[in-house]
Amino acid sequence: MNEKIFERVCGRDGVKSGLLVDAMSNWVCGLAEWQVIAHLTFPWEASLNSARRCHDRFMSRSHPDLDYFYAEEKNPSRPGYHIHELLYRPMGILCKGLWSDWFEKYGRCRFELIRSMDDVTGYCAKYVLKEQAWWNVRIVRRPDSSAMRFSDGGGLFDVSGGGGERREAEK
Repeated sequence: MNEKIFERVCGRDGVKSGLLVDAMSNWVCGLAEWQVIAHLTFPWEASLNSARRCHDRFMSRSHPDLDYFYAEEKNPSRPGYHIHELLYRPMGILCKGLWSDWFEKYGRCRFELIRSMDDVTGYCAKYVLKEQAWWNVRIVRRPDSSAMRFSDGGGLFDVSGGGGERREAEK
């Protein structure tokens, strides 16, 4: 982990926090070669469940080929939640189209290119490992990949490789 990021996120309990950030960011980096960090908002005071449902429905209908990992965060200046997420698509991501699709339906959003693993480490430290953070991941199964689709952190999910398989709950 980059020393500057380690110092910034670890605080007083540096070793324990640093190891957690390191472990989580390594796991998240191993899911996909993330290309973009997105920051997505809602015009209303979206509850945790509302933000999740709207996001997941939007992605499954408008961009079913995107892999994502996202965390929901409380709005700083008003009630409700917004989303920070990592995105990946093998053929690249057209941020302009994604931006306009989200903006038309829900409002403000911002997309930033990921330049290194340090960006993902910073993302994990800032958004995913906060107290009471809620996150979700979707990895799309592709013919040229052994990646399996994951469900939310609390649900059932498929696991590729040995050791047995847990099936995703039917909806």
